[in-house]
Amino acid sequence: MATTARARPALGRARRAGPRDARRARETTARARASASASASADASSAAKRYVMQFVLPKSKFPEGATQAPRALDPEVAVRDVPARTMAVRRFSGRMRKEEIEAQTEALKKALRAANVQLAHGESTVVQYAGYNPPWTPGPMRTNEVLVEILWDPSAVRAAA
Repeated sequence: MATTARARPALGRARRAGPRDARRARETTARARASASASASADASSAAKRYVMQFVLPKSKFPEGATQAPRALDPEVAVRDVPARTMAVRRFSGRMRKEEIEAQTEALKKALRAANVQLAHGESTVVQYAGYNPPWTPGPMRTNEVLVEILWDPSAVRAAA
């Protein structure tokens, strides 16, 4: 299941952090501890130019899905179940810069074409990218991934073997 929020534009003026910010930080930290395997990913649709932030909640902690997950304080945050799907993934290290994401995405798509694996939605398939480390982790030690949904039939692979 994934938590989804729309990005908000910057307000233009900085403000000092107050008690409400501290409370939100504590609640966020508590939720993160509840799902130690939380990872963040953002996907960008080239047509919509929209970014979505997702956090994966473990099924072991929330067996009934989104209905059992904690309610978000922000009305723009939605907790929803995401159906199972097959993703092709390319792992890389370093900072997640736009140029690096584009290069890794192209390398993943090239490898998929070479292996005759089809993208689930053709060229309009949304590319997701995921980063698993806190911001203070040095670039070479970071673990990042680009992901695309693919059409995959495991029974065809077994039959060919």
